[in-house]
Amino acid sequence: MAAIDPSLLKDREAFKKRSRATPVVEKKVSKAKVTADSRPSASKPKKKKKASQFSRPKPNILHTGTSDSIKEAAKHGHRGKNPARILKAVVDMMKERYLTKVYDPLSIDEILKEIDLEELHSEIKQRLYEELRRNRKIRYYSEADRFIFLPSLGHQVRSKTQLLAFLQDRESKGMGGVSITDLKEAIPQTEKVLRKLEKDIFRLKCGERDKNEEVVFYNNHDYDITVDESIVSQWRQVSVDGQSERDIEKYLENVGLGAMQGETRKRKAPTQQRKTSKKSRQTKILNTHLETDLLKEYSEDGTQLTTPT
Repeated sequence: MAAIDPSLLKDREAFKKRSRATPVVEKKVSKAKVTADSRPSASKPKKKKKASQFSRPKPNILHTGTSDSIKEAAKHGHRGKNPARILKAVVDMMKERYLTKVYDPLSIDEILKEIDLEELHSEIKQRLYEELRRNRKIRYYSEADRFIFLPSLGHQVRSKTQLLAFLQDRESKGMGGVSITDLKEAIPQTEKVLRKLEKDIFRLKCGERDKNEEVVFYNNHDYDITVDESIVSQWRQVSVDGQSERDIEKYLENVGLGAMQGETRKRKAPTQQRKTSKKSRQTKILNTHLETDLLKEYSEDGTQLTTPT
């Protein structure tokens, strides 16, 4: 083994002495300066407050108050002492609030304040209160003595997601679709919502001609089929312009096909009107208009008697 140079050993020892003589200051981090982010997350999750049944949710559409037309209608009803007109104004106001996503129920005093009829006569006020409790468009909460608008579809359909689920449920149970009229009193901006769902729904006009109403159905894509283009073109070549429903039914019967019985109208047989015979009135015929010298009397044997005067 080669011997170490003595000069190197002297340098090493001198370096160690200098290192020991140099003081070292350690920087300690105080506990007070430890931030919340550097600590491990040990805080318990905050409990959400249970929403009250009558708490006011934050509306997506700002309710700026009852419209002037409704207030004016209520005042007209008050001036004319017409409780029915006041009731209609109240129902319209409750519907307007519901469609602006303000779902908190109101007391009778709050209702009258909304339509500027706070000084309504106590007798009319009591009558209005009773009518609201019986109204099919208003839900009454007896435990809180409050009222809220009640759409025909209830309170379970308020948004696009809820509507789609509602239509799917009706389709699965064979209950059919929902009329546009019912949707417009339950969902704000109905047409906008329906446009967003156009791939999942379809709309048809149903009912009699005089009561033709648009109905929305769920479009179940499980039943989608591909029809050959030749069949489609043949279908489109058949024109029914100028043909009445009766003409189409006759044509189907002639070729051995029948029309859907549930869709055909029941035609009333024409009723024959009875001809009323005009009865002639029997009246006494007097000869007073004849001249007196024209009348002569005769006996049974034919001899002339005296002329009557």
